[in-house]
Amino acid sequence: MLTLAILALVVVGVVLVLRDVIAERSAQRALRQSEARYRTLFDSIDEGFCIIEMIFDAQGRPVDYRFLETSPSFEKQTGLRDARGKRMRELAPSHEEHWFEIYGRVAITGEAIRFENRAEQLQRSFDVYAFRFGDPASRQVAVLFNDITERHRAQTELDRFFSLSVDFLVIASADGYFKRVSAAVEQTLGWTVEEFRARPFIDFVHPEDHAATLHEIERQVRTGEKAMQFENRYRHKDGSWRVLSWRSVPYQDLMYATARDVTQDKRHGEQIRQLNADLQRHAVKLEAANKELESFSYSVSHDLRAPLRHVQGFVELLTEEVGDQLSEDAQRYLKIITHASVEMGQLIDDLLTFSRMSRADLRETQVPLDALIHDTVRDLEPETSGRVIDWTIAPLPPVIGDPAMIKQVLINLLGNAVKYSRRRDRATIEIGCAGDEDGRRVFFVRDNGAGFDMAYVQRLFGVFQRLHRSDEFEGTGIGLANVHRIITRHGGRVWAEGTVDAGATFYFTLRLATSG
Repeated sequence: MLTLAILALVVVGVVLVLRDVIAERSAQRALRQSEARYRTLFDSIDEGFCIIEMIFDAQGRPVDYRFLETSPSFEKQTGLRDARGKRMRELAPSHEEHWFEIYGRVAITGEAIRFENRAEQLQRSFDVYAFRFGDPASRQVAVLFNDITERHRAQTELDRFFSLSVDFLVIASADGYFKRVSAAVEQTLGWTVEEFRARPFIDFVHPEDHAATLHEIERQVRTGEKAMQFENRYRHKDGSWRVLSWRSVPYQDLMYATARDVTQDKRHGEQIRQLNADLQRHAVKLEAANKELESFSYSVSHDLRAPLRHVQGFVELLTEEVGDQLSEDAQRYLKIITHASVEMGQLIDDLLTFSRMSRADLRETQVPLDALIHDTVRDLEPETSGRVIDWTIAPLPPVIGDPAMIKQVLINLLGNAVKYSRRRDRATIEIGCAGDEDGRRVFFVRDNGAGFDMAYVQRLFGVFQRLHRSDEFEGTGIGLANVHRIITRHGGRVWAEGTVDAGATFYFTLRLATSG
């Protein structure tokens, strides 16, 4: 009986031992599984993570800390290698002192602290969250941190952009208030940033523009499309209204926008429209004046020529019938009348030519300047007959222009050269090129004739302007005005240089014909 009792006790003991062994093994397996899960989480976390143990001096002040655990991402974010088991001052002697204070406070008080900090030694910025880890008596702190250097840089650049932008920049939210406003608002509208953010933005919009503004905002929010350009009037702090041109785009529940003050542009635009309207009215008046001038030209052509022919005819009849009976003075008077009527006829012809040059259509084509000059020289042979003239004509390129008008320019310039050099025993007339100006070729006609005083050069190209007396050189004073009008219509320029009794040079520019 005693033996059975002892055997029963042994069995019970073995069962209890086996149960404890099984329980211990289950606990160890659970611990290993927990550690595996912990390690997996620890190794896979993207943020930097470490567990540190604070070290205090005799007075209870935190002076350093030792790394107990570090995650794989810890080294990537901090650059600190093989930190586990080492003190911070060993790894980075110049480490920021205030970090010791913060972590010491967490270890002692158990307060969890989140803060942003700039690690000057690493030249990086971090978002840090620290909390007490494990038994309070252990003075251990868990630190979770993330590198926000790029975010800080982007924020700094955004702040700089907002502060330096000449344009007015805003971020508005769905509640109708501006969440962020650039400093340019003060220069643009006179309000401070704080004043502008304190009221709904619609309060600043002109009442007549409320509906259009709200409609545009609703359209953008609904469609997600940005506004390429939208204008409305905003109230300046001085009570005036400024026209703002907006470009905006919605994103989530915010509206990002930029505005530029176009009040002056609008005012200038209105002035330009007014000027254009005035120009249009003047153009109508000018057209009417041109028609009157055309009517006048016809009047000159027909009404004035008839009495002029009568004067010439009756002078001829009077000379034939009683010319022998008239005194020398009377005969001289009749010659003066005849000469004056001829000059009058020439003046009428020149005026008609001048008028036609302003009204005629410009039919531009390629003009062989060489051939045109030689034709003009041949046309002047009746005037050059019996004279000694040395012609120097350089090879000239073809130009673009109206052939008839260019011929008129050459007739006037070469005719003047022939006329004003006739007192020379041996006249010299030169035609050539003198470089380029504004993409056009410069041509010249030079003579060794009477020349002119440069003090009066501005009078050369005016109608009826003459620098020589009519008893010295005949002319109506219209030829050079014609030259100026024709060259100007071709987009060129004409000018002259001269010296009294030492000749003159007339320059003009024309566009060259393109080769091929």
